Amino acid sequence: MFVFEADTAGELWSSAWDEVEARGKHRLHARGDYREALHSVLSLRDPRQRWVTTRKPSINPAFAIAEVIWIVQGRNDSGFLLPWNRALPQYSGEGATLYGAYGERVRSRFGFDQLRRAADALEHSPEQRQVVLQIWDPETDFPTETGHSRAPDIPCNVMAMLKVVDGKLEWLQVMRSNDLIRGLPYNLVQWTSVQEVVAGWMGLDVGNYVHISDSLHVYDRDRSAFTSKLVPDQRSGADLRLSRAESENTFKALETTAEILGQATEEEAILGAIQALDPHSSYADWLYVLAAERTRRLGNPGLSRNLVERIGDAPLRWVTTQWHDEKSPL
Repeated sequence: MFVFEADTAGELWSSAWDEVEARGKHRLHARGDYREALHSVLSLRDPRQRWVTTRKPSINPAFAIAEVIWIVQGRNDSGFLLPWNRALPQYSGEGATLYGAYGERVRSRFGFDQLRRAADALEHSPEQRQVVLQIWDPETDFPTETGHSRAPDIPCNVMAMLKVVDGKLEWLQVMRSNDLIRGLPYNLVQWTSVQEVVAGWMGLDVGNYVHISDSLHVYDRDRSAFTSKLVPDQRSGADLRLSRAESENTFKALETTAEILGQATEEEAILGAIQALDPHSSYADWLYVLAAERTRRLGNPGLSRNLVERIGDAPLRWVTTQWHDEKSPL
């Protein structure tokens, strides 16, 4: 078993990278050979420090944020995500809907809203140990008898377990398979954000985020293209907690605005869209990231730079700057 623990996602990711490189077992696979740390446990002591700033090249923060909105809103359409990651069909298939969409699975797939039920149950019974968010559906996700995959988008995340300990929401996420380079940095953003959102619904703070990867791996084809780098120590002061009613209204506004930004072709429309939230809100930073990415893609580096500079959260501003500098220098 491999065990990693750190205060920040950047430290956590770099520790895992170094260990997989040093002690990972080399495996052969039809999709590509890889190094694997079988049975890995990663513990993030402060889930607010969710941005992996240490990966080079940088992660795409706009796509990470769009995924969180997409999950919280319970969506399963690919169209919402495609403006932020045109390579998505390579990993999830060409369909209009994503077979393994996490939001749809936790908010409606099994006949009820698991996130809402989890918050209700833990509010009424904080000592409760039976709250499990189910993502894996054995009826549809199991391989066929001959071992063939049922779809190109079988969920890698299979479940989450939530507990209240000392007045804080603890979150344990379980993954059957986890690409350390292309998946883990985004998984950390996804589920620590959902953890903090649900904690806000319950009027709690966040506890530890623990991430179990049954197969934490790096494909050989990626090992020479990515690396871990040293970065300045920057701590996030963002707070995503809101009451349930405030949260629902905020995420509806984020969803609408992200769709507008994803299709916007004029600067005026982009600047108008980001007025949807209080500019001092942690969520306003998310809109600045999305708007900066859209203007970058439209070929306006000046406006992109201005929007990036508005991001108040230091680690998020850092990773956004790195992404933009690598894609089209500001």
